[in-house]
Amino acid sequence: MKTITDVIKLLGKERHNGLDNMTKAVFDKCHEFGIIKTKGKKKITIETVNRIIRNVLSQIKLGKGHWKSWSYRQGLDYIKLYDDPAVDIITVNTTTLEAFEYIDSPEIKVRVNPAKEGVDAKSFYHVCKTLSEAQEYVESEEFASDIYLSIGTLLIPLDKGEKRNI
Repeated sequence: MKTITDVIKLLGKERHNGLDNMTKAVFDKCHEFGIIKTKGKKKITIETVNRIIRNVLSQIKLGKGHWKSWSYRQGLDYIKLYDDPAVDIITVNTTTLEAFEYIDSPEIKVRVNPAKEGVDAKSFYHVCKTLSEAQEYVESEEFASDIYLSIGTLLIPLDKGEKRNI
C-alpha cells in the first residue's frame, strides 16, 4: 500500500455506514500503513481523504481511468465499492424487488433437462445475459424448458407464479 487510492480499493469492498464512516476508516488505515502524506507531499487529513473518495465515486460514475470497471452502491447509511459486475443481496422483500440489498447479482437462467427426452443426463441451468437471449435459447434448444430469475439460491420462474429453492 503506497497511496490513499490503494487503501480505498482495499477498504471500499467492505460495507460502510455512509461516506463519513468510510472516510474515517480509510484515514485510520492510511496512518496504520504509514501513509501520512499525499503524492503532492501534503499531510493527509480527513478532508483530503473525503475529497479523494468523492473523486473516486465521480470517476466510477463517469467510467473513467483505473475505475472504469468498478461500480458502487450508496444509500443513506450504506456505501460499498465493487470491482466486478456482481452486487450483494443482503435482505429480500418477498413482495417486490425494490427492497433488495445485493449479495449476488440476479441472473437469468434456463433449465435444461435432457432426461425429459430420454437422455441419461442430469438437468442443469444455462445462464443468459438477457431475457430475449433466454427466450431464443428455449426456442432453439430441444432440452431447454423453463426460464428463471436466479438470486442466490432462489429461483423465480418468469412464466409461472411460483418460487423454488435450488
